[in-house]
Amino acid sequence: MAAPVFQIIEQKIPGLSTGHQAIAEYILRNYKDIPSLSAQEVAERVGVSDASVIRFCQSVGFSGYSQLKDEIYEIVKQEEPPSIKMQKTLMNVKEKNEAVAMVFKDVLSNIEKTFSAFDHRSFAAAVGRLSTAHRILLLGVGSCASLAEFLGFHLKRLGLPVEKITSGGFWMFETLGTLQPGDVLVVISYPRYSRDTLRGMVFAKKKGASVIAITDNMHSPIGQGADLVLAAKSTNPTGFANSYAATMVILDALVLNIALDNKEKAARALAGLDEANKEFDFYL
Repeated sequence: MAAPVFQIIEQKIPGLSTGHQAIAEYILRNYKDIPSLSAQEVAERVGVSDASVIRFCQSVGFSGYSQLKDEIYEIVKQEEPPSIKMQKTLMNVKEKNEAVAMVFKDVLSNIEKTFSAFDHRSFAAAVGRLSTAHRILLLGVGSCASLAEFLGFHLKRLGLPVEKITSGGFWMFETLGTLQPGDVLVVISYPRYSRDTLRGMVFAKKKGASVIAITDNMHSPIGQGADLVLAAKSTNPTGFANSYAATMVILDALVLNIALDNKEKAARALAGLDEANKEFDFYL
């Protein structure tokens, strides 16, 4: 139970009232049940009032029980391996048309939630650091490798000095070992988080590089280790893997804003690409 929400509760316990401590201990012991329980049900099981449960949630930094419940739901859901998630999805979806509608609904919900919680200040800071970076490394392994490839492709077209790391192990750390102050590492990682990715972030910071994380939650292990966090919801209730639609919106926005910050460089780089395309007749 090393998830941030549990760490927050554990750190707060010594300063809580007796009633609030009882609530905290119940949640920590029975966290897998919390997503299916109301505040009233938790109160009844602990022997306190509904209001006490809500005040407890607020005292440990949440807006209320609903937010705490949502945070714990995300953790419990991600603890399930993909095989179990797939089995549940196949059991719950009755028709193919229904599945399509559910996917669209989930994607739109993720994009809306991402935008409603969008941190414009962190985004602007990330654009600034990438625009002025001596060198940019993009780190994404597993399914996140495709996201790193997408961002790298477009940043390179804008004339930025970008490299991609899409696998872990020795080669990843050998590449990270060349980082220097003034360089920026962009880490893209979602549950279940890669150990190599987290280790790579720590190593990059030791080398003096700035670290920007693109992940699902600023309180995630990846978010906590970064200098700047761009959070994009990846919830996929009907699927068995993360949904990256909201992440793609963030990446598109990054590319556009970096281009706006580097208009002349971007124009020169794109003009050079146009010249090469005409010379070698790449496209139909």
